[in-house]
Amino acid sequence: MKILFICTGNTCRSPMAKELFKAFLKSKNINNINCDSAGISAKNNEPAAKNAIKALRDIDIDLSSHKAKNIFDIDLKKYDLFVTMNFTHYEILKSFGIPNKKIYVLGNQIQDPYNGDIDTYIKCRNNIDKALPSLYKYLESKLIVKK
Repeated sequence: MKILFICTGNTCRSPMAKELFKAFLKSKNINNINCDSAGISAKNNEPAAKNAIKALRDIDIDLSSHKAKNIFDIDLKKYDLFVTMNFTHYEILKSFGIPNKKIYVLGNQIQDPYNGDIDTYIKCRNNIDKALPSLYKYLESKLIVKK
């Protein structure tokens, strides 16, 4: 299975969510799910936000090599599930013709920390982290992962 995490600029939320979910899956010994991230308005190859890097470094996850990808420059057909950070991203994906059943809004909207201080990014990281068990349960309910 391939999951694409989506936010606006692909420098904060979606790359943090991707890396946090990869760590979550590793902790459960799940290795049949591949994760990537992209942004609706991303500038290709832009690095992750410095505070996003710091917020993940605090929990031993390295985001320093991340390069942003624009959703318009990737093949969306190769993804099985799109995990958005808010309902606006959800609506945009629907307008592309992606079916509802392939879109999941993480945590009932994750606030954008862009240009915030480190505490704002840590709060965002923690909100994403709290939402990941629900994403996992959703995948279990679809029989994508097994208990």
